[in-house]
Amino acid sequence: MNEKRFTEEFGTSEKQPYAKKNRTDYNEVFSGNTDDCFRFGISFSRKSVKLFSDFYKSDIIIASPLGLRMIVGTEKEKRRDADFLSSIEILITRA
Repeated sequence: MNEKRFTEEFGTSEKQPYAKKNRTDYNEVFSGNTDDCFRFGISFSRKSVKLFSDFYKSDIIIASPLGLRMIVGTEKEKRRDADFLSSIEILITRA
């Protein structure tokens, strides 16, 4: 299930580099993983769930707008990878 990779990318570290001792509101907002460039696929089979599956084989793709943009690329790039988006049935966005 790639639990180790999931923990490495989305887990929190013990040491918070910018933690301030007297500012609890600051620590609450900026504690944990604040990475805004995430993307991974999830595929389901009869007996298992696979995290970080290839996007073409994924049943669900979870990605931030920045992470999705980095995969798809820009119009100026010669090689763009966006074919896996052709079968989207539901798109959920949150601003």
